[in-house]
Amino acid sequence: MTTGRWPAPAGPIVMPYGGVWPRVADSALILPGAAVVGDVEMAPDSSVWFNAVVRGDDGPIRIGRGSNVQDGCVVHVGTEHPTVVGDWVTLGHNVHLHACRLHDETLIGSSATVLDGAVVERHAQVAAGALVAPNKVVGSGELWGGVPARKLRDLTLGHNVHLHACRLHDETLIGSSATVLDGAVVERHAQVAAGALVAPNKVVGSGELWGGVPARKLRDLRDEEIATIRDNAEWYVHELDDYRRLMEETA
Repeated sequence: MTTGRWPAPAGPIVMPYGGVWPRVADSALILPGAAVVGDVEMAPDSSVWFNAVVRGDDGPIRIGRGSNVQDGCVVHVGTEHPTVVGDWVTLGHNVHLHACRLHDETLIGSSATVLDGAVVERHAQVAAGALVAPNKVVGSGELWGGVPARKLRDLTLGHNVHLHACRLHDETLIGSSATVLDGAVVERHAQVAAGALVAPNKVVGSGELWGGVPARKLRDLRDEEIATIRDNAEWYVHELDDYRRLMEETA
């Protein structure tokens, strides 16, 4: 068994096709073993993980802000449809996308496939292993699964936070299954508890914890609770930073 520095990993493949190079934001990251080819645009804080392939040869591919293309995914495109991945989208391991469109804040489960012309609308989910057939539309807030995929049910608040025409200030935390409605404001360093419903035009004050249906102030947050808000939001960005440093150290 050898000791000392481990061998530097092979870097990612980033190459042009037809004279068009990928356009990768400074804060985006492509991990070793991944390949990004041709007419691909990666927005800030997006990421392509180990051994994933994003191949924009027959048309454009767009990957939105904060979206992650996890290990082993294949993202390709057709001549009739681009492939568009919106903001804050998660593609689980070994997902296959082909000439389809994913709206913001969607989740595609591991080993699922979404085919030509299909659309996954905002806040929808495709279950692991599902096959979304060409030109199907997975409606907003729906869960689809199976081969071929069909609607299984509407997602409940236990699966998604729901925000509608509201404002969240910096460093806030909205718990799982919570809803914040029209005109409501959640001020800096505030938290909304899991399952809460913040009614229209309510103001969750800075440093306050609100909960219940309808939500009301439960108490002021302790300093250590406020500190966890930013910690939660920064976790994934820190994960990318760790990998970026690792790549620099082994280059």
